Amino acid sequence: VGETDFMGLRIRCDRRALIPRPETELLVGCAEEFLATRPGAPAVVDVCTGTGCIACALARRVPRARVSATDISADALALAAENARELGVDVAWRQADLLDGFSAGGTELVVSNPPYVRRDECERLPRTIRDFEPRLALDGGLDGLAVISRLVEGAAHVLTSGGWLMMEIGDDQADAVMEMLCRNPRFKNPTRRFDFAGRARVAIAERISE
Repeated sequence: VGETDFMGLRIRCDRRALIPRPETELLVGCAEEFLATRPGAPAVVDVCTGTGCIACALARRVPRARVSATDISADALALAAENARELGVDVAWRQADLLDGFSAGGTELVVSNPPYVRRDECERLPRTIRDFEPRLALDGGLDGLAVISRLVEGAAHVLTSGGWLMMEIGDDQADAVMEMLCRNPRFKNPTRRFDFAGRARVAIAERISE
């Protein structure tokens, strides 16, 4: 139908980006909770922004935050910018591979719904997804964790001490992602958040203070 509701916002959708899903609203809720504890104008980066739904929702709900968003796809960024204009929110868009180009220690929150579907599963997805959603937004590599692992490393570089990383993950990936975060010496307190069906869908970790 060309649009969907996300966190009470009308988000335009087409073949340029993944249609926002309800489980991503859980990620935005976690980010909003964190930002409520931060004074001033915290810097937020939404990675793999797609339609821009996460960035736009945070810019609307936490207007004092300085929200940036990245995507490797110029087409997706164009769609995201259209959504921001229609919603009247201010987001700094950047075409980049994950967090490339962001300075070290300058960000308080990295939030992302990255590609996390295993490559062999991409072909078995329902036709409504497989034939209409961009493969770039779905394919997480052979194990589904290729983009997530790179994002963890990039976030460890750009986050300030005490900053947080929040990622949407597949409902069978929580243990592997928790182990990945525990192994990284620059993160602590990895936790998971559960959706209404009791599935772990958001991974969270804090950048250690140095």
